[in-house]
Amino acid sequence: MTLSRSNRLGSIEIPVVLRNGKKHRLTHCVVYQLPAEENKYCIIISKKTNKKAVVRNRIRRQAAMQIGDLFGKKQFGHLVVRVVNDQLSTEFKKELLTCCA
Repeated sequence: MTLSRSNRLGSIEIPVVLRNGKKHRLTHCVVYQLPAEENKYCIIISKKTNKKAVVRNRIRRQAAMQIGDLFGKKQFGHLVVRVVNDQLSTEFKKELLTCCA
């Protein structure tokens, strides 16, 4: 399932989630979660992760697809996913469910 633009966090909301959200360390990323009425997300991938934009965009699309599958099933609030490795694990969806329970 793809996520619409209305499900993305705005540039004003991202620092609020990073500052006040609960931090969860997963295998290949760090997730910041802030309880809210509606589900919104942001995926951050630094150039340190991989220099090639093609690789960073592929990782971003994979993460967005897996987050989109979960958004209709559970109330997460606001999520900021900071990817720290250039490999997104296949267990990402399960890890996200367990950490944000």
